[in-house]
Amino acid sequence: ERQDKLEREWIAKLARWQAMLGTDRDIVARESIRNISDPGAVKGVGSLLRNEADPKYRCLYLEALAHVGAPDAIGLMANVALDDPVEEVRLTCLDYLKKRKDTSVVSFFVGQLRSKDNRVVNRAGVGLSYMNDRSAIGPLIDALITVHKYKVVSGSSNPGSMSAGFSSN
Repeated sequence: ERQDKLEREWIAKLARWQAMLGTDRDIVARESIRNISDPGAVKGVGSLLRNEADPKYRCLYLEALAHVGAPDAIGLMANVALDDPVEEVRLTCLDYLKKRKDTSVVSFFVGQLRSKDNRVVNRAGVGLSYMNDRSAIGPLIDALITVHKYKVVSGSSNPGSMSAGFSSN
């Protein structure tokens, strides 16, 4: 109950600061957001981050999460490093995560190497390159080994189709 109350208070503060962004009180709002250190604010900052269209404000919210440094803040940043549509935002996440040298982030990215989505696999590989953790080398090699299946049809089942060949004559 106390945690819920704290989260609601943070959501209210964050909403006020968000409303101040881009106004004459922008500097105050940015500094207030940057200086968040309470883990109770992570849920509210995460909500702002997910709903923010402007990448520069998403980077500001990431800075706040990095400053908090709680495990749920780190997990949220790792997810953003994979999912955000803007490369600058993803790389900002990786810069903050690199400084932490958190083995749980390495484990998270290694797990994402098994994704069926090639985009996620590639982004996880980039994330692991930032983490510079030697334990990721084996999983990265395994992720590079892929099997491709092709259906080869001999002859033509399409009437009117044509085929080309080479002759030694």
